[in-house]
Amino acid sequence: MNYKWKVSVSLIIILSAVMLLNKGPTSSGSNLASIQESATRTVNFKIYSFFDVPIDADVWARRYDVYGADYLLSGTYPVVYLWEPEPGWIYYYTSVRVNVEGRNLPEVTIDNPVFLPYNLTGNLEPGVVGGTAQIVNWYLFYINSTRVSQIKFPPGQWDGYVTELTGKIIMDKNATRKILGITEAQFNNFASWWTANKGTVKTKWSTWLTNLGGAGGDFDIRPMYDYSYTDYPAKFTYYLELESATAESVTLKVDMITFGMECLLARMFRATFMPGLEGFYDDLHFNATIRADSADVDLDTAWTWAMYMWSYNDTAFEQPTWMLEPIYGDYPDLAEKYGVTKSPAYPYRDKTYYIVAPGNDYYGQYGLYDYTPNCFNLKEGETLTIDWSNTQRGPVWVFKQNPWTPPQKPNNTLTVVSGWLKFSAETSEPYAQWIQNHPQINYNPTARTITFTGPINFTQLSQQYIPEEWNRINGLLPWGSPLIEFKVVSDHDIMMEAAAPAPPGKSVVCQGSTMNISVTLVNLGRYAETFNVNVYANETQIATASCTLEKDTTKTMTITSNAFNIAKGDYIIRVQAGPVTGESDTLDNIITDGLIKVAIEGDITADGIVDIFDCVKIAIAFGAEPGDPNWDPDADITNSGLIDIFDIVIVALNFGETDP
Repeated sequence: MNYKWKVSVSLIIILSAVMLLNKGPTSSGSNLASIQESATRTVNFKIYSFFDVPIDADVWARRYDVYGADYLLSGTYPVVYLWEPEPGWIYYYTSVRVNVEGRNLPEVTIDNPVFLPYNLTGNLEPGVVGGTAQIVNWYLFYINSTRVSQIKFPPGQWDGYVTELTGKIIMDKNATRKILGITEAQFNNFASWWTANKGTVKTKWSTWLTNLGGAGGDFDIRPMYDYSYTDYPAKFTYYLELESATAESVTLKVDMITFGMECLLARMFRATFMPGLEGFYDDLHFNATIRADSADVDLDTAWTWAMYMWSYNDTAFEQPTWMLEPIYGDYPDLAEKYGVTKSPAYPYRDKTYYIVAPGNDYYGQYGLYDYTPNCFNLKEGETLTIDWSNTQRGPVWVFKQNPWTPPQKPNNTLTVVSGWLKFSAETSEPYAQWIQNHPQINYNPTARTITFTGPINFTQLSQQYIPEEWNRINGLLPWGSPLIEFKVVSDHDIMMEAAAPAPPGKSVVCQGSTMNISVTLVNLGRYAETFNVNVYANETQIATASCTLEKDTTKTMTITSNAFNIAKGDYIIRVQAGPVTGESDTLDNIITDGLIKVAIEGDITADGIVDIFDCVKIAIAFGAEPGDPNWDPDADITNSGLIDIFDIVIVALNFGETDP
């Protein structure tokens, strides 16, 4: 036996003895998880039903007749309409629905009811404690021509933006006294009191709302609506009416005709449980239980002008998308017009953004902000789910902006793209790596949902990811966050959702050894697909496997590489799925997984020599499997999932070897 073999055998014996003596249990025993009480306040937000919010064509036709700015292209799925406030200033939009379930909200109480007045008639006696009020089945909608005729609303004043709010308010004794501002004696004889005072109640209720939504009010809607809040307590409907009065409670019916109630409610929602969003709402359903210390709310509403078209000019006009972006309701020009300096829109009145709206005469230029971006920041106990699963019912469409030659204007140079809606991590914000890997985000491409779990400060993330845009407009938020973009893709579309070493964490592969790569693949298209998955180290293909995926399914598979008979050095591992025939969007078919070092056999520290440090590293990990506290994937030279004698042999046989 030569000297090298004697050394190797000796090392094997010594290392094996040390490891067997030192090897203990691979887990540290049971750990008691700390028990943490969940916050009592919870709010779950959901944005859903894309392109599938029915539009009353009668209402929209009236708006176009009066203002000429809003034009309905499709009133049924996929719903699309355009907004053209001035010739050539064109944006294409669609609606979504917003659902909110809020529990134990301390920002709304019976002494601060927000949605209801407090001490309306001014006769509240001191010492009234507690109280519960319920807002029941409030329903808000824009009235159409049929309803205009039924209530005898002046046709000349109907512009398509007149709203009707119906529902009930149920108040126990103390809530009735606090909200209406009445004495105990008046409550005890409420029916008679109502008969004598209902006109006064209606007038004061209307005044309360008008003061809130009018000039200088806490919820001044003029920068959002271009008009002050207006209602009609003595015309068209009963406005407020008594349904029942008992010794325990009072129930009032509501039927209000207004200009601006959708904006006033949006202000109230933003001031309380939904500060991240303030849109124009229609087909709104609202329920609330307001107690002495907190409230529960349930809201489901259509959000009009929620998503708009983008068509990027930095990729040869080849990425038409739909964008979802949190906003404030106010317009910068209206905030300036009315001098409402407290409006979040006011600082944007002289700021610009880059216009890439297809068909817009100013495409490719900077134009003044015509909206106000917002951040949907989440507190502890809050979640935000974006759900576009309904778009699998059928294709949607989007315009692609075609190149043009100045001075020709870019309008009428569009191509219609029809296909399936698909989340685009590459162009959303926060960017793909954060969205796809952050523990507070659950991105499920098969279910077509993204759920953000608070606390998340999207304002800080925006400052982190796009500081140059913040600097460009002097420290203002450049666009809403999270900014979610969707591409319109063909019937055939596969996606690489994840790729990583299996088990994860491996950073060194010895020459002549293999490695496992775990890949997760999604078929977002409409048909079953069979395709190859190829793995590369830089440009050298090191593995390939075939995959068959049914439509709307996800599969995770493990691919074993060829032996790494390549030169020592650093390599980038890249995994590519397909593309399949007919696939138009291939950006998400590839994942670059990171750096792998290829070292000489036995050099698991990748320092250029097989020495005592490699021995120590493998000794510490001896006997470990994935999940054990002493597991070290780099010590698993043979790629067996167990660090054992076979790995020791490789180190021992190559002990003393160095890079040539």
